[in-house]
Amino acid sequence: MVGRAERAPGPRPAWAQITAEPSERRVDPDGLLDAAPRLLAYLRAALACELGSVTCWWLGEGPPLRLDLTRRAAGEHGGAAVELVATPEPPPFGLTRRELQVLTLLAGGLSNAEVGTRLGTGARTVASQVERVLAKLDQSTRAGAAAVAAEHGALCLPVPGGGHSLAGLAVGRLQLAVEHGVGATAARPASPTGPPRPPRRRPVVLGSLFPVGEEGGDGDEMRKGAALAVAEVNRRGGIGGRPLEHVVIELADASASEAKRGLDELVALQVDAITLGYVTDRDGLLPVIERAASAGCPVLHSCTAQAAADAVREEPERLGSVFQVGPPETLYTDGFLRFVEQLRAAGAWRPPNRRLALLEPSLRMPLVRADTLERAERAGWQVEPIAHADDPEAVVRRLRALEPAAALVPSLVDDGPLLLALLDALHVDPFDCLLYAVYTPSIPGFLRRAGERAEGLVWSTVIGRGGDRLSTRFGAEFAAAFGRPPGMSQAGLQYDSVQLLAGAWRAVDSPRRFAAVAAELRRRVHRGVSGSYWLEEPGQSGLGYPDMTPDPSIAHPHRVLQVVGGGHRTLAPAPFADGRFTTQPWMRAARQPSRAAG
Repeated sequence: MVGRAERAPGPRPAWAQITAEPSERRVDPDGLLDAAPRLLAYLRAALACELGSVTCWWLGEGPPLRLDLTRRAAGEHGGAAVELVATPEPPPFGLTRRELQVLTLLAGGLSNAEVGTRLGTGARTVASQVERVLAKLDQSTRAGAAAVAAEHGALCLPVPGGGHSLAGLAVGRLQLAVEHGVGATAARPASPTGPPRPPRRRPVVLGSLFPVGEEGGDGDEMRKGAALAVAEVNRRGGIGGRPLEHVVIELADASASEAKRGLDELVALQVDAITLGYVTDRDGLLPVIERAASAGCPVLHSCTAQAAADAVREEPERLGSVFQVGPPETLYTDGFLRFVEQLRAAGAWRPPNRRLALLEPSLRMPLVRADTLERAERAGWQVEPIAHADDPEAVVRRLRALEPAAALVPSLVDDGPLLLALLDALHVDPFDCLLYAVYTPSIPGFLRRAGERAEGLVWSTVIGRGGDRLSTRFGAEFAAAFGRPPGMSQAGLQYDSVQLLAGAWRAVDSPRRFAAVAAELRRRVHRGVSGSYWLEEPGQSGLGYPDMTPDPSIAHPHRVLQVVGGGHRTLAPAPFADGRFTTQPWMRAARQPSRAAG
């Protein structure tokens, strides 16, 4: 028979209340809350996450406590409040502390192996513990035990091993909120002798998904760019006087599975908007877009994926909360062809033949629009595709055998080794080929690895920063904050994404009115450090200039740059150019008379 243990005589229950107003109140005759100082962080997180009533057991510092958290209206200003009653009471159903921890993880859907990993015990030990838990709950299945745990609050805080993968449980969501600092800016006890403070409203919570990685890698750039924007928003008064809290979920990589895991965690935290970088697993991109839309809140991403824009265009009602802040990757080949044609027409480059090589990227990304190859052929170019190979040397051999006048190397996130191998080959045994890369040189870590080999490299990006005043100021502020200059893409893009959201939030009466915020994101034009953002077109994706619009005031410039002296000069498009093309070192070496004669 299922029942709850009677409380033995001893310390009296403690009571605490926290509101969005400037004070916490508590009655704690026996110092239970003082003995468990971390407990109030969970209370603040419950307020910030807008959880309803929750019952569970505290197994942190101090004695075991039955926790009853209740959300109710409070205060003359009409704000919400969360009350906590903490009652000294052993775990229910005669469970030991460890068995209650096992039951919590079991109720969250974890396997015995996963439970053992979190608790530091072997699978056999966990199996025995599960058997004892089932017997004490008078249940024959794990599902039955999970149902009893949920019905009676037979769950524990802190959650062993953290809240990830347990977002389906209220205790899992609370644990995640505490781990990510949600509610940390909520009210603290007022000074008993100080003057009353004005009411403090619930923070606006922004959740972000960024991959981990090296200093100067894309994940590092994303985090720092977004952090700079959040700090600036708060210095300027937040969102209508409400502070902006930033919760960052670190992803192991940029895969679709990791993105979906992170989205689940942010949805559990009930954040007001979500930003994320890109998803390299393009086969899994559409499920990520669908999962993002299920959050309800606005989601801004920088996947530069035509498929993402197409999905939103086809189902605006279901996916209309998802925005792609940059133009699609299909513009890259257009930009390459336009650039080589402009160089040739201006006499700045004399191609040795009419062959162009298009290397296939490692990611399954459609870089060529349907009419691109037709336009190239009409202009007199012979386009030769080169299939991707895991061995960079095989690609180098194929390129050398072809000896094209120019080669497009779509060196995206995972293609740095290929680009380095090509640079090595051209320096060791040069031939007259204009090498044109994509995106990778925007990452500071790449230039650090490439060193002098990258000198003269031409590359392009549809989401890059330029040299205007806004971008220059951003670069100076980034360097002052983090001790190094930013890269040319993700730092500025994530900074702009936060500022775009902040502008939309300020234009509506509540960030929780998600449809109104999304409508404002579509309506407004935002001038950022990486160009201009206008997301009203079907598909809700950023525009590229001059590929998609002749108006640079509503679009991202499709920048073509060249590495010069360890930095970058913009060669195109007008009016953003601040330098002229310089013949690449291997091209000059190949044209030397002694080499030509030999």
